[in-house]
Amino acid sequence: MTDTDSSAPGPGTGRWLASHFATHFAILALLWPALAPAEERPAAKPSAHETAAAFLKQQDDVSAVTQVVLRERQARDNGWWDRMLATYWPDSRVDVSWYHGDGPGFVHASRKLSAGGVVGKHRMFAPIVDIRGNKAHVEIGSRNWSQLKVDGKTVNLNANMRINYRLEKRDGEWKILSLQPIYEHSELTPDVPGETLVIPAAELAKYRPSYAALSWALTRKGLTMSQTEIGIDRPDDVNALYASIEKWLSE
Repeated sequence: MTDTDSSAPGPGTGRWLASHFATHFAILALLWPALAPAEERPAAKPSAHETAAAFLKQQDDVSAVTQVVLRERQARDNGWWDRMLATYWPDSRVDVSWYHGDGPGFVHASRKLSAGGVVGKHRMFAPIVDIRGNKAHVEIGSRNWSQLKVDGKTVNLNANMRINYRLEKRDGEWKILSLQPIYEHSELTPDVPGETLVIPAAELAKYRPSYAALSWALTRKGLTMSQTEIGIDRPDDVNALYASIEKWLSE
């Protein structure tokens, strides 16, 4: 081999090889997700619940609990059942006029109603929040709207209530522990201006004044409506609910 042999490694050969291999390793690193076996590939994109949970943990507690209750109603209105379920603790409790049971069961029952054509929308008002340690109470006004057919006419059902949520923070995450409304007033109006709707007074008299129209309408849709719920026609019950919430927060 002579000094002029072009195959002889020169003084810069080591640096060239190092650079060459570094470039190839960088390209392999970029292609790895596509080349690796499926079981070794990076995890799939986080679910909507995982993304929401991460977002909520970044908020202050007042913002977080407010978002949880608003997302619960948004999910119910849009049929996002997995998202709705993710707002409840497994040991949560829901008491409304047509359902009494745990939170996950309420999500399941709501899904069945929606599949059967009982669909409504909730217009939410400004929430009032009280937080003490890992417990929170949120009261939020709601106007619930849905439609039904009465004597061949489309009728609007509107029900006003104040929904009371209790929430607990566990392992840094807020979720709903209970949901209970205070019923205020409900009404039925024809969807077409000028049309008339006649409901015998004796039929409405069977139901509580604070949610009589709601009870009448949902009974027609096949639901069994409790008449022992908390409503403004029974102020002592309302005061007792607030007292129980205050006691729970203070424990």
